Amino acid sequence: MRAALAGIAIGIAPLCTAAQASPSFEVATIKPVARCTAPIVATFTQSGRLNVGCQPLVILIRLAYFPRLQEGDVTGGPKWSQTELYDLVAKVDDADMAGWNRMNYREQLKVVQPLLQQLLADRFNLKTHTNTRTTRAYALVQAKGGAKLKDVSPPDQQNQIVGDAAPKSTDPPVGGFRIVNNRMIARAVQIPNLLWFFAGRSGYEDAPAVDRTGLDGYYDFEMRLPDFNDKAEFER
Repeated sequence: MRAALAGIAIGIAPLCTAAQASPSFEVATIKPVARCTAPIVATFTQSGRLNVGCQPLVILIRLAYFPRLQEGDVTGGPKWSQTELYDLVAKVDDADMAGWNRMNYREQLKVVQPLLQQLLADRFNLKTHTNTRTTRAYALVQAKGGAKLKDVSPPDQQNQIVGDAAPKSTDPPVGGFRIVNNRMIARAVQIPNLLWFFAGRSGYEDAPAVDRTGLDGYYDFEMRLPDFNDKAEFER
C-alpha cells in the first residue's frame, strides 16, 4: 500500500538554561536505564499519568509527533538517540484534563503530544523540522473474521501499578509484554504499542509500518512468535 508519511528531521544541541515554555506537564521525569526486560511504549492512566518504559529517544519523538507510532520517519540526530534507553513518567496538569476519562487512546495522545514535544525540547534541546511525503508502507490489519483478543480494562483500573510485574517471573508488567520461550505474553496492551516491535523484528526496513486495525482497546493475549528470519512464516 501507499501512505502519506510525516517526516521529522531532528537535531540535538548542547543543553542550555532557558525559561520553560508552555504547554507543559505538571511534573515529569526522564531517566536513563541500563537494561530493559519489559518495555512499555506508552500507557495513560485515568489520573492523567503517561508511562513510557525502556525506550530510545527516537521512540519518544515518534510518540510526540505522529498520530500512530510507526506512521512516520525520523531522520538525523546522534546515534545514541536510537540506542540509549529511557524511562519516562509524566503527569498532565489537571487544567488540561477536561473529558480525559471519556477519551480513547488516540484522543488522549492528542492532548499529551504538545506537552511531550515541549518536554523533549526542554530536556534534550531537541530541534525538529517536519515535512510530508507519499511512500510505500506495510499495513497491520485484522485477519479475516476479525480480531479474537480479550478486551480488558485500562492498566490503572486493574489495581496494579503500571509497569509493575505480577508475582510470577514470567508475567509481563501491566501495560506491557514479556517474551518467554519464544512466546509473547501481553497484559493490558494497546495494538499501536506493539507495532514497533513487530516492524523492528521482521526485517521490513525498506518501508514504514502503519496500524490499520482500528483496534483502540486494551488487550490481554499470548501468541507464539514467528521466525522473523523466515518472511514466508511471518507473513502468514
